[in-house]
Amino acid sequence: MRETDMSNIDGYDFVKTEYSNLDANNGITLAEGDEETVTVTNIYSKKQEPKANLTIKKTVEGVDIPEGYEVTVAVNGTEHKLDKANGFRLDIEVAPGKYTIEEKGCTEINGYYCEATTITINGQTTQEIELADMTEGKVQITNKYAEEQKPQNGKLTITKSFRGVYAYDLPRSFTVYVRPMNEDGMTLGSAMAVVLNRNSDNTYSATIEVGYNVYEVTEQNPNLSGYVFTGANYSAVSTGRAVAGYDLPRTNGIYVSTGENGTASVAVTNSYYYDYHDYVPVIPPAKPLPPQTGDSGTAYTGIALCVMAAAAFVAARSRKHS
Repeated sequence: MRETDMSNIDGYDFVKTEYSNLDANNGITLAEGDEETVTVTNIYSKKQEPKANLTIKKTVEGVDIPEGYEVTVAVNGTEHKLDKANGFRLDIEVAPGKYTIEEKGCTEINGYYCEATTITINGQTTQEIELADMTEGKVQITNKYAEEQKPQNGKLTITKSFRGVYAYDLPRSFTVYVRPMNEDGMTLGSAMAVVLNRNSDNTYSATIEVGYNVYEVTEQNPNLSGYVFTGANYSAVSTGRAVAGYDLPRTNGIYVSTGENGTASVAVTNSYYYDYHDYVPVIPPAKPLPPQTGDSGTAYTGIALCVMAAAAFVAARSRKHS
């Protein structure tokens, strides 16, 4: 006895047929009146789907991996987490086909920035692979980090000069004020008093170290005894960022921006004129001169008055500087 036609079942492979109650010759002998039951069993096995293996490993260069660090990779859009718990490794079975591997952003590490991300598959720099049945794709993702360089202090040089002032009336030093600002014009701290010392050419200057920022440079009191202040001219040169609305001279100051490891300079020129009102000489009444002939008496009187006025002026100047 044997089965002559076996039914096919989708997704399964036929393995064999088993019979029960058959003799050694796969037959059965029945006497008159006998009854026997024969069981026929067809055995199948489920077909194995074609499959491939995909292994993804993650490495980090340039920094020790911090606690809690994890990354997200996507295989044809399906996301997977790689972290310390799984050893930054993913092993999955996939159907044969074409796959694209990508990392969802470069995970931030405090104090470092992600310099480069490299993806290789089976030793080739690529993000795509086509896997055939029973093949394996080995993916290596490497993130290279570099330490963030903190902006170094820049240098701010302030120079000042006076116009219309006698050298001997110039002060030994002059104070200006430097105040850090933000881009909205709000102060970020108290003003720094910067003393400008007098140079041999009668200018004043000082150089200070400041952070990468916007600064307002002003004078507190431009008045100078014996002179009338007529105004200040400010100019600035900077290697820093341009700050919209903060690059125009103001009445008593200017804004300047320093760059990373950069420099900035502010030049201030104050203009004055001498206040002669403080030194109006008191001229005593002229004594009558002896009678002269002709008009020469008038001339002598004028000369005497001029000499007396000059003497009074010099005396007043001397008193001022004593």
